[in-house]
Amino acid sequence: MEAKDPKIFTKNPDLLYKKVEDLDTFGIVEANPRRAEFDWKDETSYVDKAQDVTLLAATQYNYTWLSVHHDIRDILDAYTKYSAKFGKKLSKDFSPERLYQMLEFGTSDRLVFNVNDDFGQATGEQVDLYDLVRFSRIQEANHMLEPRNRFTDSELEQKFFLGEPLIKKIKNPAVYAENEISEIDLRTVIADCTVSREEIVYYKKIIADNQLALQMDSNLRDPSITIHHAENGGHSQFSGELGLYIPVGVEAAKGYVRADVKKQPAGFKAKGHVHEIGWYEENTSTLVKIEAQAYEIWRGAVKSTRTHEQTDVRMYHNLVGLSSGEHNPFSDRKRMSFHFGSNGKGKIYSAMKNHYNEKMNDVRGYGITKDEIGDKIATDVVGVAFALNPIDWVMSFSLASGISSPQDLIRPEAMKGEGKSGEWSKKPVFIFDALHVKGFDDVDKTYQFDPNETNTGYGKITLRGIPALRNYFQWRIERGEIPGIERSFNIAADGVTKEEEDRIDLKEKEAEDKLKNKELLKEWSVTEVDAFAEITKAVFGDQATALLETLLSGIGAPSVVMEENGKEKTYTFNDLKSLTDFVTKKLEKTDISADIANTLVRSWTHATSDVSEVKKYASQISHLYSMVLYGMKEVGLSLHKNGKRVLDKLGNS
Repeated sequence: MEAKDPKIFTKNPDLLYKKVEDLDTFGIVEANPRRAEFDWKDETSYVDKAQDVTLLAATQYNYTWLSVHHDIRDILDAYTKYSAKFGKKLSKDFSPERLYQMLEFGTSDRLVFNVNDDFGQATGEQVDLYDLVRFSRIQEANHMLEPRNRFTDSELEQKFFLGEPLIKKIKNPAVYAENEISEIDLRTVIADCTVSREEIVYYKKIIADNQLALQMDSNLRDPSITIHHAENGGHSQFSGELGLYIPVGVEAAKGYVRADVKKQPAGFKAKGHVHEIGWYEENTSTLVKIEAQAYEIWRGAVKSTRTHEQTDVRMYHNLVGLSSGEHNPFSDRKRMSFHFGSNGKGKIYSAMKNHYNEKMNDVRGYGITKDEIGDKIATDVVGVAFALNPIDWVMSFSLASGISSPQDLIRPEAMKGEGKSGEWSKKPVFIFDALHVKGFDDVDKTYQFDPNETNTGYGKITLRGIPALRNYFQWRIERGEIPGIERSFNIAADGVTKEEEDRIDLKEKEAEDKLKNKELLKEWSVTEVDAFAEITKAVFGDQATALLETLLSGIGAPSVVMEENGKEKTYTFNDLKSLTDFVTKKLEKTDISADIANTLVRSWTHATSDVSEVKKYASQISHLYSMVLYGMKEVGLSLHKNGKRVLDKLGNS
């Protein structure tokens, strides 16, 4: 697609630059020096970083443009988060295109929208999107503080929108003087968000100049999902209003990709890579934080050992705080105990420093501490995964630690700490270096945690048995210390019986077969489509079209009249299986042309046989025939291009 003439992007007489061609990178940086560069401030990769890399490549590594995009995407993301979090809806006319107009032609430094109720009626309340961006950035800065020194989410929200100071006292634990305490106001430690008229026009000009690359990026969703790099897709989408491909916010990119991921079978999602569910530190091959929503999408349905077997080693190692090839030196199989992070010896400690040090130092004046790392292993990695799907996490724990077997640990007796003679009441033993109630650093399922407890400190805590682990994370959730999970959330307590697991496996296998059938239908060559039509015609004659259409519609049971031994006989097919069984028998007897027979044998069985071997491959051919039929039923025969060709072929035979 050719780039549009950049002159069309502005008719604003107030622009400093009268010609958009003159609005170059130098001019933007001269007017706003912070556009000269940007700093990722960490060494981890996730959706936001993937978007940066994708758009840098699309814009010929224009860092100034990307700096502007960071503010624009934060505005777009703030709108999305606000609507979702607070249960309110902003004006329906909001869109990236509408935002561009407001930034270019607005008469103030505010981006004000009306708030609507669930019926689309104005409530009289207004919100400034710039304020929402500031609030979002302050939320992130708040999470750079030590957990016991943070504002709660509700407290932060109330103080922010009332315009009150957001002051916290900071004590650097590395400084021993008692009076070395400083104060910070979270309002002053964040970067402000403003986009000038010149910047938005420049931003659109670069978009117009790089349409080919942005169009290519818009096609990355499906392949990125297929190869388990979903974080790379969705970052550029087509704007019908502008007639251009434009970059979108991180939330929009995630939503676009994940809507399709949700449709995939649990087995496919279980194969997902760690960088699809959280912030991944490449140097150590370690997850430093799991995104709750992503974990629920990719791993929430992993409920059986069969499905979990499709998980790769890196994933189940990362879910317990290990790097992909790391073995925990404090894993004691005999005592069934596992020490997460090995009190500073694990690679995850280096990973956490690479992710947090600079960002924390910017907010509070010092980087992440050893105590905080141990605690984040518990809350940001293990806690998120265990809370959202205890069964999946326990299987990962078993494989990574070598303690017991996944089958044993997910049974109700182990999950509930029961069993004969109570053998699971205090095993396995989970050891963290994390926040706990002072004086209670070795507990089993009988200990009741109080979310209002203030006598807490960091250090080694031993949790004996899966119920004790559950109680501990439930306590951290109720304190608001597990990221992405509401305080009201309750962790599931039940395990899975063998019978329940078998039912889950059967359902999952059916879902996987449906996916394979869809893919098979999509991948048919023209020759194979014709072969399918010909074999259907050879078996059923002029009745083939009506038979397929009725059977695949699901309305009624189709029947055909066949002549056998000089007599007519009626066959009724109640389902696809009865049809394929019939075809299997007929394949062994029906006279098929040599061309069709060889096509079926060679294309569908990858053999190099001649027509005499059709009978030999009859069962394989009929099995593939069956899969194609199921695939047609899933897609819809008349809606799919190959289905249409089959119907055309049957009608013209």
